[in-house]
Amino acid sequence: MVEISQWAKVNGESASLPDAYFDNTDLDDLYRIPVILENPTWKQKKEIELYKTLYRGIMFVYGKPRSGKDLFGVLFCLLMKHYFGRPIMLDFKPKRPFGDYIPFDPTVFIQEINKIARQAQFKSDNVETPMTKAEEDYFLNHTQEWLFKNETFFKNAVLYLSELKRYCYKRNPHSRMNKFIGSLNDFHGHLDLLVLGTHTDPKEIDEYTYLSKTTVWANCQWSVKRLNNTKVTIRRGTYISELGSFDYALKPFIYWVDGAEPRSFLGGLRLYDAYNTQNFVNLKPVLPKEMIYETS
Repeated sequence: MVEISQWAKVNGESASLPDAYFDNTDLDDLYRIPVILENPTWKQKKEIELYKTLYRGIMFVYGKPRSGKDLFGVLFCLLMKHYFGRPIMLDFKPKRPFGDYIPFDPTVFIQEINKIARQAQFKSDNVETPMTKAEEDYFLNHTQEWLFKNETFFKNAVLYLSELKRYCYKRNPHSRMNKFIGSLNDFHGHLDLLVLGTHTDPKEIDEYTYLSKTTVWANCQWSVKRLNNTKVTIRRGTYISELGSFDYALKPFIYWVDGAEPRSFLGGLRLYDAYNTQNFVNLKPVLPKEMIYETS
């Protein structure tokens, strides 16, 4: 292997080569997670420590219907915003007490994907149709460039997908939306992004887009002893495709979520008051004309 100093001498460059290394970032700052909450209580400090370990990554929340998956997801997003000031992206409309959020629906997706494909000479009238080889090559080559630009609003955000099956369904793994989500999952660490997806059955989730990249598994079980509570078992692990199962590492963490408990960060309201428990999925219909790629 040729060392940098030897390469410089052969090519007539300075042996020091000041541009050969990346010295512009303080690595101590790179992974420092700022807490915006002042004077946290002892309980809040312990919760902040937990949420720091879940700050970035791919989380899959699963459980039977009405097991409290969205209850945990909404609390997770609210505390990420409350403790760390992170932007929250939702694919549904929460209730007003939830506060500020960024809508993530197919219309927003197309607006963002146009930033990638602005120079592409192709059009589409359906986000779910498979790409041609030329479209796929262009898309993959420009996704990374777009993700690292300041114009993306995924930087340091939490993306909450309340119905993950819609984006990663195994019967349609080549759709534009699936590839878009897959690209975000590939670069989540560089973006300081946390992607949180919920669904009842892992078997319906695309292995290549989501499961193989998942870093945290959270299983929800509605309690029959604690009123308005769901028990969330949080584990770290890897999905093994050959076995179709998860290989968990370390001891799981048990986390209880009470939907009826008044919360100070909601002005004394409950978690139930922050989202619609009966009609959670609420996406705007997308017209074909909204799916056309920009060509200039």
